[in-house]
Amino acid sequence: MTTPVTQDWTVTAAADRITIDDRRTATVSFNVTNITGGPHSATLAVSSDDASKEWFTIVEPVRLLDPGTPTVYAVKIAIPAEVPAGEYPFRALAYASESAPEENPTYSGPVVLEVPAGRIAQRFRWWWLAVPAALLLIAATVVTVVVATRPAAPEAGPTPAPTVTPSPGPPETIAVPDLSGLTEQQAVTALQQAGLASTVKHRHDPAHAGDLVQSIPPGIQVALGTSIELVVTIALTQPRVIGLKWTLLGSGQDNLVPPLPGYFVGRLDLSWTQAEPGVSSWRVVFSPCFSYLTQFGPFNLIHVEAMTVTTAQLSTLRFYPDRTTSNVSVKSCTGENLFIYAVDDFGVAGPYLFRYHNM
Repeated sequence: MTTPVTQDWTVTAAADRITIDDRRTATVSFNVTNITGGPHSATLAVSSDDASKEWFTIVEPVRLLDPGTPTVYAVKIAIPAEVPAGEYPFRALAYASESAPEENPTYSGPVVLEVPAGRIAQRFRWWWLAVPAALLLIAATVVTVVVATRPAAPEAGPTPAPTVTPSPGPPETIAVPDLSGLTEQQAVTALQQAGLASTVKHRHDPAHAGDLVQSIPPGIQVALGTSIELVVTIALTQPRVIGLKWTLLGSGQDNLVPPLPGYFVGRLDLSWTQAEPGVSSWRVVFSPCFSYLTQFGPFNLIHVEAMTVTTAQLSTLRFYPDRTTSNVSVKSCTGENLFIYAVDDFGVAGPYLFRYHNM
């Protein structure tokens, strides 16, 4: 029994037929979608039994693709003058950059490249040209006589040499360096020295803290200035609270900002530190306790509210039912639970810090 091969990509052509222009060039695009479930580096290539691979140039053939989002690859085509007219079908294929193209490629549907026939010179009978040729001969004789009777023109100086503007060549490329075993800063420095850019993302994975993965494998040729994404695994720790202050601003009877009479309002000022550098997102969860008066007596219920912040501090207004008012069915308890945890660049949460504050 043959095991079916799981495809990692979908490849779709923007058109199933293209025609070269007067300069014998054309451009076609392909949409490549990563269906592996996680970020993965893909390489696009061209396959054809009839067309030469030398005709095709793929703009940025190696890309890091996020899952589920189509990425457009542009393919430029240039047909040599000696190629005869005809139709030349080809297909694009996507494969994992760290693998060989033949291991598990995904092909697009066929695209037909049409090379139209050039203009065919018309056949003229010789006697059609007899009269125009005679007239041209007479005109040339008259011009020769007129020029001969004129005084000689002064001798011209040397003709300046024409200025030749060199055409730009292909962009300079470089092999991506091997960054395995380097720290984050060492890897960024190595890419800068090689003429490449970098972006860094952090992933919370305590079991593999310190590992570094580069989006384009070492040895792949890329254009100078290409940005290489680095994923660095870290072990997030609990934030550490360095400031917590609760300020009562007023009650519903004070005609301040509470939404309803019978509520009171306060401002919570909170700040913390994070041991790991590069963390830029935290979740703060508020869990106040409310007491509900029912026919069976008071019933306490914990509510949960959350917000995401990008700095290690916040100042926010909090509204609660007034626990000192006797004629309401919902009252606040005496305090509120707080949970704070860091979030990595992929949305994975680190361990949380728990604090309780009185209201």
